Amino acid sequence: ESTELWEDTLFGSPTSVIDRPHDPFDLRLKPNPAMEHLTIGTDTDMAFRAVHVLDLRGAHVLSIQGNLTTPCTIDLGSLSSGAYILQVEDSSGRVSRSFMKN
Repeated sequence: ESTELWEDTLFGSPTSVIDRPHDPFDLRLKPNPAMEHLTIGTDTDMAFRAVHVLDLRGAHVLSIQGNLTTPCTIDLGSLSSGAYILQVEDSSGRVSRSFMKN
């Protein structure tokens, strides 16, 4: 794990800390914010066994199971506008990313 400090350019003191855990997927979500579709991409060809979308309470609002290859586009038409968490799973683990739906 690495921690990145953002420094205030005027005074040179840390103003925030961002925790960036290791991401074996190097996951990218486009576009973010999304309207009707969200594309999940990686730098390598991967196959996910599941993609889940959770609301901010942690409830599953959308789940897709199966051999999903990247890039993978999911339909967000059934979701209301707001903030969500996307989780992808493969045999090596699970990674989460946040995204907005307009």
